[in-house]
Amino acid sequence: MNTYKIYISSVWSCLQKLFKSSGEGFLLTGKMLLLLLVFGLSDVQAQGIDQITGQVKPIYNYKLYEAVQVQNFFDQRELKKYAKSNFEKYPMGRYKVDFTKINRIQVGDRLSDELLDLPLWVTNDDFGRDTLTLRSEMDEEWLILDFWTEWCGPCVKSMNKWEKRVDEEEFSLNLLGIYTDLYPHKAMVEARKKGYKSIQVIGPSMAILKALFLGEKTYLGPSVWIKDGRLFGVSDAEKMSEAEYKGILSGDIKEIPAHAVYKGRL
Repeated sequence: MNTYKIYISSVWSCLQKLFKSSGEGFLLTGKMLLLLLVFGLSDVQAQGIDQITGQVKPIYNYKLYEAVQVQNFFDQRELKKYAKSNFEKYPMGRYKVDFTKINRIQVGDRLSDELLDLPLWVTNDDFGRDTLTLRSEMDEEWLILDFWTEWCGPCVKSMNKWEKRVDEEEFSLNLLGIYTDLYPHKAMVEARKKGYKSIQVIGPSMAILKALFLGEKTYLGPSVWIKDGRLFGVSDAEKMSEAEYKGILSGDIKEIPAHAVYKGRL
């Protein structure tokens, strides 16, 4: 990368001037500093640096998308109801997952690099991003994935409660809404109607997460609990008390109570 070489060359020239005027002690110190600088910048370079912004580019792994086939379609009622939506950016789609290419994650499993670096299609982000990774959201003890859509009453109740917990900042957690509808254009509209601040995962990305964490016989209502990079468990939104939620988040309860484990249903 030219900018990288020019930068190193400039730094080396400045250090050489310093060496000539400051004796051998400064020469040794300067060489050590230069080595640290080169190794540090090499690490950044390995991740990739955007030529225009100079920012480190995230590492993406697209492998899991090979398991999803997308069939796009048009629904005239949706076109009329959400006439201001960008249907080119958010096309309607049915998502067929090839489960022979998906290894479902089990409780206790550590999330793989393949999954952590999977680029997720998102909306309703305060920073205007349309892509992020699970790795980027793992800066808190807990990462919650809540699967919902606006016509599922228990799902909305679950999302409302998670949004409130995030706002209260009582626990160390991040929340991603997983909008499970076939209409990605609705995710941000419906989330903002309800005052949700959480980022919403949509489209094929939603289908992959749903397959990985919930399997084939799934519907709406579950919350996926990820703690320190491992799958802690999956709970049914209708079957847990607030005391149980807080007990798990605080560490007093070590697993999802048996009566509240999400078993999946068609």
